[in-house]
Amino acid sequence: MKNLSLLLNGVLLVAVAVLYYLHFKKPSAPSTEGAKLVDVRKDSLPANVPAAEIAYVNTDTLMSKYEFFKQTSDNLKARRQKMEQEVNGRARALQNEIVAYQRKSGSMTVEQIQATEQNLKMKDAELRQYSEKIATDLAREEQEKNEELMGKISDYLKKYTKDKPYKYVLAYTKGASAILYAQDNLDITQEVLNGLNAEHAATKK
Repeated sequence: MKNLSLLLNGVLLVAVAVLYYLHFKKPSAPSTEGAKLVDVRKDSLPANVPAAEIAYVNTDTLMSKYEFFKQTSDNLKARRQKMEQEVNGRARALQNEIVAYQRKSGSMTVEQIQATEQNLKMKDAELRQYSEKIATDLAREEQEKNEELMGKISDYLKKYTKDKPYKYVLAYTKGASAILYAQDNLDITQEVLNGLNAEHAATKK
């Protein structure tokens, strides 16, 4: 009986930890694969590219002020919190059942003990499966939103650069970029941000 309690409590902690990780996990930065937003840490530009054909976007600013990204992050955070609360509630309910079983096990028959322990193990397995499913679903949803975000940025840049000389738009991130210096007139962050937010506002209408 003691071993059963230790086992179940240990697994419950693991189940809750899955959502705990998701709750405190920072949203991942969008991948630039297949898009016109080029990260020079991964991609090398051809030699002798005229400066007039290059611009850059500050991704820190973009992610902090792009309304679609902000709303998506808030929605995912709310879902993680809700799922975490639900799993925690189920875990506490199961722990209460374990405590109740321990209190009255002395007056139970061998058959009753075996049946109760089997039932508790089954409920624990169901809780683990449920928490793992939630973690997988949330991770998949986050990936889908990440791809949608990158698609919106890429599609907008295609339109934005259509009547401009830019052939490359670099992704600049403070402290984690290969761009050590760039002239301010190459920074198109605000223009891109304004355009993206305008498109987002239009879709909401």
